[in-house]
Amino acid sequence: MIQALDNLKERIKEYEQDGKMTERLERSLLAKVQAARYFVQHHRYHAAADKLKALIHQVEDERGEQITRAAAADLTHRAKDLVRRLSDDNDDDDDGDDDRDDDLRGRR
Repeated sequence: MIQALDNLKERIKEYEQDGKMTERLERSLLAKVQAARYFVQHHRYHAAADKLKALIHQVEDERGEQITRAAAADLTHRAKDLVRRLSDDNDDDDDGDDDRDDDLRGRR
């Protein structure tokens, strides 16, 4: 998941460098991805998904204005996939804790 978030971050940077989004939008989106990455590292998957949903809404709001339609479609698709993966990974985990860590420690 961390690698996927890093890939999203790199894609955002590429779109700004290629002139497909404004620098202002790039900064805002990168902050959301960085926050999502932090939450994933701390096993707060719902919070990470919320940050990515905010990114999706912002990209959709700025489509055709601060970001090209094609770039917006790509970033929206990538972010929605990450939200889905976060939800799939966290379906049976109501407490926000990562059960895999508990398994490794033998506390399940």
